[in-house]
Amino acid sequence: STKFLNSPSHVGRHFDIRARILLFFVVALVFFTIFIRLLQLQIVLGADYLERAENNRQRVRPIAAERGLIFDREGRQLVKNIPNFALALVPQDLPRNAEQRLEIIETLSALTKRPQSEIAEILDEYGRYRYESVVIQEDISYEDALSVYVAATDLPGIHIQQGSKRLYFHTREAIEEGRNSTSTLQPRSLSHILGYMNKLDRDELEALYDVGYLPSDSIGKTGLEKQYEQQLRGQYGHRRMEVDATGSEQKILSEERAYPGTHLKLSLDLEIQNQLEETLQNNLQKFGKVRGSAVAMDPRNGEILALVSLPSFDNNDFSGGIDVETYGNYTSNPNKPLFNRAIAGAYPSGSTIKPLVALAALQEGIITPLTAILSTGGI
Repeated sequence: STKFLNSPSHVGRHFDIRARILLFFVVALVFFTIFIRLLQLQIVLGADYLERAENNRQRVRPIAAERGLIFDREGRQLVKNIPNFALALVPQDLPRNAEQRLEIIETLSALTKRPQSEIAEILDEYGRYRYESVVIQEDISYEDALSVYVAATDLPGIHIQQGSKRLYFHTREAIEEGRNSTSTLQPRSLSHILGYMNKLDRDELEALYDVGYLPSDSIGKTGLEKQYEQQLRGQYGHRRMEVDATGSEQKILSEERAYPGTHLKLSLDLEIQNQLEETLQNNLQKFGKVRGSAVAMDPRNGEILALVSLPSFDNNDFSGGIDVETYGNYTSNPNKPLFNRAIAGAYPSGSTIKPLVALAALQEGIITPLTAILSTGGI
């Protein structure tokens, strides 16, 4: 026993330098791999994972800005914003399970009276905007909004979104509000001038998402609503809320107020617009016509006082979303009521071109101020 203990032989005698180096490199490789992975998770993907974690706990809901109003030169209001309710959902909060997801779609179909295929198509189309509200049904009544609000407690990701939509003051709306004086009624031909708003399509959303537009937003599509979209839109606010696992709101964490859009005052005079439309309409009827346009301009400064294109349309039909049947009636109408003949029509110049030709001829020395030309309808 004593002889064995004093022997130079020991357990680790075969653990030579090469094995030590190999073990060192193996351990170093493991720690290097862990280090690289931590670097990737913390530095490269850290912001993304932090955003995902925060989005699981919090939601940022937009506070829509009050859109700017439009007035004529005398300060008469031509549009106003009225409350609007929409049924919306957040794709991130929908169940991952296919069967549960289908149940949600079936319930939404029953609530909105829309085919399940349409709702599924909307979810597929806007699926990449996982944390944004996607509108399923626009412009629902207060009673329907209330019933959906109650039902939404059992529907993860579903909520009622309150906003506003445009109301354009046409004759019938003015009469309903008790305005009996015809001088205060807005002529229908203002639809071409004011234009209308509608939901962003997919291409518009792709182009404008980075500058603050959302899948649930509306945008000016034609007329002044489109031309002055940035000025009228205003600046959205944001409300940050804490949510539970189903996306239901628990408490408000912070709120940033919205800033309303800028009001727009036109050179147009509503009284002149009304009179010009009536005059044009009477003359069209006199000659058995239905299509025509007229413009009244102040020759001193070029201001447009009135601009009429007939036939016209009701831009309230487009505000809040237009149904397929109504839109089909407009597009299939051979008189093209959506076409603004006053600014987009092509017409023979007529006698208005004669002074221009005469000025050119005088400048080139072809005629003198005393030259007389007999015109019998053509040269």
